[in-house]
Amino acid sequence: METLVQRALAALVSHCRPEAVLLVGSAAEVDILARDVDLLVLSQSGVVSEEALLSTKDDLFATGCAKSDDSYRFSSNGLPDVSVAFMATDSVMHEVTTFATGQNVAGERRYWAPGCRLPEAFMGDILAGKVLHSESCALSEMRHLLTPYPEAARKALLRYCEQEISVKLELLEAFPDNELNSVVVRGDLIIAFVRAAYVVSGQYLRGMKRIEKTELSLCSDGKALLDVAKTVASARAHIPFDQIRSVSTHLRRLYALE
Repeated sequence: METLVQRALAALVSHCRPEAVLLVGSAAEVDILARDVDLLVLSQSGVVSEEALLSTKDDLFATGCAKSDDSYRFSSNGLPDVSVAFMATDSVMHEVTTFATGQNVAGERRYWAPGCRLPEAFMGDILAGKVLHSESCALSEMRHLLTPYPEAARKALLRYCEQEISVKLELLEAFPDNELNSVVVRGDLIIAFVRAAYVVSGQYLRGMKRIEKTELSLCSDGKALLDVAKTVASARAHIPFDQIRSVSTHLRRLYALE
């Protein structure tokens, strides 16, 4: 895996003129066996030419290169895939700044993301990603904005989660016999409680796949919120409305959301 990462870095630096390259996702964590390599490439324009893509593909000995939403996936026989997201440095700085000031915390639907693309997960990648290449101070500035967890972002995200929990509870109670509605709304509730669990603990939720690795580090309130999420997930017929409402009220009072 390390050899593949080094080869990918050499190709990107040679052909794509990056300002920074970050190794993100599972491959950036030493205690997780990664199935693929995820790289975030920051450059002045955030645009990569067809010629640069083809040269990178050749250097990786890749048999294919496919665009998937905001990244390119290089595939090779017998080797892990290499996914590369190209973004403009100024655009990422804007996303970090708006998040740190409590804006754009809702997330957005993406077909590859369970639930939605979580802005705090992207912030976590910026913070925890392994810096492979850097030619500017932009990454340092971003990490400074995100450490510790910005208070404005914390309050805005908690308020959003509490509002979503309240509304989705009303939907569940209003249509108790609508099975499809129940399944969809329960999924939204689970994500809201999981997000809140990590925010109150001052941690960036890095995605649903990493919860088992990180839940022990949550604070007591965070663990309580995560327990509710698990209860909702395991409830086949009975939804614990009183428990959910009680935790939601506690969340609102404890973190001065009223």
